[in-house]
Amino acid sequence: MKILKKIEIVCKGKRDDSISIDYFDEKGRKTKGIFKVNKPVKYSYEDEENIKYDDKDREIEVSFARNGKITHIVYYNYAKMPEMTEQIIKNSSGKTIEKAKTYFDENNRWFKDVRDKGNGKIISSNSIFDKNGNEKRVTRNGLGKITNIQEWREKDGKNLFIDIDYRYDKNNKLIEKKKKIMNRFTEKKDKEGNIIETILWDDKDKIEERMVDKYDGKNLIERCRFDSKDNLILKCIHKYFYY
Repeated sequence: MKILKKIEIVCKGKRDDSISIDYFDEKGRKTKGIFKVNKPVKYSYEDEENIKYDDKDREIEVSFARNGKITHIVYYNYAKMPEMTEQIIKNSSGKTIEKAKTYFDENNRWFKDVRDKGNGKIISSNSIFDKNGNEKRVTRNGLGKITNIQEWREKDGKNLFIDIDYRYDKNNKLIEKKKKIMNRFTEKKDKEGNIIETILWDDKDKIEERMVDKYDGKNLIERCRFDSKDNLILKCIHKYFYY
């Protein structure tokens, strides 16, 4: 059995040019990731993440850098698993900028997340799953006020992502509620179960964007994105390297 060493993804389009490289160790664990944007030049940058694991193959430290400078590091604590994991996020100076606790249900699904961003700012999110596996996620601020609701579900054969934002004044009175229906899409699969075409629909049920994937076995080797007029706007080539 071949052991994956590296995945390289090169994307080119009229306005975009990027490369993504993920590195893996002999156990198949991702240890490093690089994402570089070359075009548009005005917004070019290079991100890097480095991952360390414990003796149970769990992530214990992930560092993030942009253009060669560390931006933050995430530390994971699994002492209270399987019910909960704890994370501490520190900046490049070693100062803690955020603490988080993530809770899991009996099916090992994420269902609650509590984040302490310092200065008394607490953000909590809860997920509810129906019998069909559809998810509804509710986010609240430290006062218990709902700030965001997200829903993932299926309707009329299309997968939907619904996003609702709530905004309050300084007296915590609701002053604005914005609802967006996003990512209305359908998928087509081959006999192996690979997704070979994804169509993104607009509010008038017209094609907004189309994505076509090609595979070698289970490995995605090419992804092409087309606009509403079926013009190619981005092509990504995936290459796989093994030990």
